[in-house]
Amino acid sequence: FRGMALSEAVLAEARANPWPFAKGHGHLHVQWKNGLDGNKQCLDAAILRGEFSAAQALHRLTVGMLNLDGSRNGPQRPTLSSKWASGGRAAAAVSAHVEALRLHLAQRVAADIARAGTAGTAAGTAGTAAGTAGTA
Repeated sequence: FRGMALSEAVLAEARANPWPFAKGHGHLHVQWKNGLDGNKQCLDAAILRGEFSAAQALHRLTVGMLNLDGSRNGPQRPTLSSKWASGGRAAAAVSAHVEALRLHLAQRVAADIARAGTAGTAAGTAGTAAGTAGTA
């Protein structure tokens, strides 16, 4: 993947892996007071614990994504950006913070896609080698 193709693959992965929790349930474990690095660590820790995947968290932070209940992130289901901005924080600062979290998650999703592709390639190569071993 390169550039736009990778971006599309990452968004496709987020679309295919919606946030698994009903409205009002499940948490990203991020808080404004944690700062950007602290929130990245919170997301990474929750992903490592298996609470949700990077793609699912990216889905939840992306306006317009369709949820399992049929609502879309945005006016129907407020995103982190809208919640934090409604708390009196500067919209530009909130937007920059959330976009940085989205980028962090997108990088994790891209790495997951690359690992899955490498694993698939390695499995295919091993299968090919095993299939041709008896023909020599």
